[in-house]
Amino acid sequence: MLPAPPSEPGPGPDWPATPWHLTLLGGFTLWDASGHCRRLPGLATQRLLARLALWPQRAHAREELIELLWPGVDLATGRNRLRQTLSVLRQVLHQALPPGGSVLTADRLHVRLDEAGLACDARLFQAACGRDPVLARRLYQGELMPGFYDDWVEDERLRLAGLADPLDGDGAAPMSAMPATAPQPPRHK
Repeated sequence: MLPAPPSEPGPGPDWPATPWHLTLLGGFTLWDASGHCRRLPGLATQRLLARLALWPQRAHAREELIELLWPGVDLATGRNRLRQTLSVLRQVLHQALPPGGSVLTADRLHVRLDEAGLACDARLFQAACGRDPVLARRLYQGELMPGFYDDWVEDERLRLAGLADPLDGDGAAPMSAMPATAPQPPRHK
């Protein structure tokens, strides 16, 4: 179930001003810049966006994405599925962009996400861990993508949980004991 849209649209002060905001910690939720929750059809579309958002600095090889999203599928079928999934993702993401804007870049070999077009809580959390533990605790709303059991998700879930563990050492309540709250979209000023 998706959390209710906020009463005040837009991202919060901790989030950069981008057209899209993705929460992966504690659940998968995609918010547009006005604070409206957007649904992505299909788990493959959600997994693809999460993969791209977690590593936006990388050019992801299409064959690697195919194997991650549909393990063991023949290459021709995988290419068709990836093309369809990218098309759906583009349709959703380009709704909040000015004409000519792009969040996704894809060529025959690679797919990449433009960090300026989408902010991700897991990336913000990682950046905050070293410089602002209070912000990091606020961003860590729970484990990465609960309910997703891909090997790469579970590996990243464990890595992020390991980053969150030391944040409990300053006398604050352990993060695991913190009340689970629905992820709130970031707010623009």
